[in-house]
Amino acid sequence: MKKTLDLFSPAKLSLAYWKQDAIAGAIVAVVAIPLCLALAIASGVPPVYGVYTSIIAGIIVAFFGGTELGVAGPAAAMTVLLYATVTKFGFEGLMLAGLIAGLIQIGMGITGIGRVVKFVPYTVIVGFTTGIGFLIIIGQAANFLGVNPTGDGVLEKAVSLVTRVGSTDLPTLGLAAGTLALIFVLRRLVPKVPASFAALVIASVAATAAGLHVKTIGTVPAQLPSIMVPPVTFGLLGAILPAALAIALLASIESLLSAVSADGMMGTKHSSSKELVGQGIANVILPFFGAIPSTGVIVRTATNIKNGGKTRLSAIIHSLVLLLVLLLLSPLASAIPMAVLAAILVYTALHLISVDEIKHFAADSKGDSAVLAATVGATVFLDLPTAILMGFTLAGLAFMKKMSETVEVTLVPQAAPASEATTLAPDVEGIARTYRISGALFFGSAVELEKIAEETPEKQTPALVLDLLQVDYVDSSSLAILAGLAEKHKRKGEVYIAVTNATVKRKILNSSVMKSVDPYNLVSSVQEGLTKAKQKYGGAAKFG
Repeated sequence: MKKTLDLFSPAKLSLAYWKQDAIAGAIVAVVAIPLCLALAIASGVPPVYGVYTSIIAGIIVAFFGGTELGVAGPAAAMTVLLYATVTKFGFEGLMLAGLIAGLIQIGMGITGIGRVVKFVPYTVIVGFTTGIGFLIIIGQAANFLGVNPTGDGVLEKAVSLVTRVGSTDLPTLGLAAGTLALIFVLRRLVPKVPASFAALVIASVAATAAGLHVKTIGTVPAQLPSIMVPPVTFGLLGAILPAALAIALLASIESLLSAVSADGMMGTKHSSSKELVGQGIANVILPFFGAIPSTGVIVRTATNIKNGGKTRLSAIIHSLVLLLVLLLLSPLASAIPMAVLAAILVYTALHLISVDEIKHFAADSKGDSAVLAATVGATVFLDLPTAILMGFTLAGLAFMKKMSETVEVTLVPQAAPASEATTLAPDVEGIARTYRISGALFFGSAVELEKIAEETPEKQTPALVLDLLQVDYVDSSSLAILAGLAEKHKRKGEVYIAVTNATVKRKILNSSVMKSVDPYNLVSSVQEGLTKAKQKYGGAAKFG
């Protein structure tokens, strides 16, 4: 709350700050207008709901969010999930799912659980955003071509589109393709101009002037939203919960990615917990005004920063400008062709497909490539929650494989060179064997640890020294293996464990390893362990 109140501090009430915030907020609103309309349609709701979302979420998150210049509103990455929810449960179901998602986000922020979102692997994020990009393109192909495909699934819809290519409406296709090309040209030649908004205006005016008979978005009411109450029934509540969880997770990921992006541009540090609480409050309130779930939006946040926004007031001004546009200019929106909005969505979707990142993963790691491909495939052909779960699982397995490959178990030669971190006394041959173990010991490294127990009897000695000086992590599985190894060797002699890491040592002391290892045998160096072994077994006495 302190940062929110800081908005009204004397230093930030200066005319210079207000002027910069007004300019930045107005520019962000111009950027947001076409996206609000297009993303609402892509989400399966009337276009005005996208405007309602930006107005309300922009103000609420400006007050309660954890990112100084963050701007909230509908996001492209959310459209596929929201559309699926509307298709399955209707708009009332989406309202309830959004409300529950907001409560989940607030809970994540208050408890700190939301920090877990930061651990979603980047390959998974790239995978599901790429998959969402493909789905948006497939979903907008009908408006781009002016055809009416059938089928609910992706494959059915794609096949239907292919079979109807011959009935493409050429004016619609020409208008959509021209709008898409215009966006690319404007972005390249005049990057400071909001390309999507300029293309929306130019293409809509051109279509009207040319008298093109193409489908338009229809009437956009010039009025404030009515207060609505999301329906709550036990049956719907249980059915809608998975969708609400998915919305909460995706909205949180998008919001925190936007916050991190803002930090990189401003040199600041956002509050993850506060950001999730702010976004959650917005998503709890939005359904009561017929608005769709929102997130922190990277493009609008970046636009705010680049155009000199100084305080949270810039996001509030963005919302107020959108409100004025809605009340004063919405009658003009009825002339906007669906093909133009389809082109804007296709352009947005193309930016969700991270070609450079995909090339990097393909060249760098087979494991990352497999995770990426599986996540993209699951997003496109299954559903987003399954895709995130599958990607997370595969990424975890790939990580464990990599970690297990870093574990090394090496039998230290009796005449170790002086350059080694530890050296053996020359007269301990036949008394002690020393194994140097390095890396993080967890259940995935079991195979390496079991190599010690597989030694042939003729190589065994009364004393066994385990060098754990280069181990900084152990889990219960690796401790169980060490305990079994110590128990097996206990019948033959002593086990000495060299360990200095405080956390590793504490875990060993509290584990079943100590049933077979005398605390006296926990040493701080290999040399100390070898000295104790020599004192106990003496000379070059062989183990018989």
